[in-house]
Amino acid sequence: MKNTTVIGYRVRTSTDCFVVNDFGGVGTYEPAPVPAPQAYRRVAAYLECARWGDAPIPEVVPISRPLTPMERASRELGTLLSGLCARHGLDLGLSQEQIERKIAQELAELGANPK
Repeated sequence: MKNTTVIGYRVRTSTDCFVVNDFGGVGTYEPAPVPAPQAYRRVAAYLECARWGDAPIPEVVPISRPLTPMERASRELGTLLSGLCARHGLDLGLSQEQIERKIAQELAELGANPK
């Protein structure tokens, strides 16, 4: 089971610089993580701006954070519930993410707190 979740992406060049905006601008500071489509737009803009020289090759790097105990528990319980329902021929009509969100709400209502 994964203990982290991807919160966004950064575009990094091979010289450890970052593409910091949607116009191909490069900087040394780490910009805030952005969604994948925006990260790939930054790659395209960077390549468009750098096409005349020997520019460093960019790569899209996922940025993740650790899951909270509540998120880990709801993810594990959601997987178990989905498996049990499938085994018994039941369909909840919810996505896995919706199931996990509902379980997290129920855990919070029950007063579940990390030790």
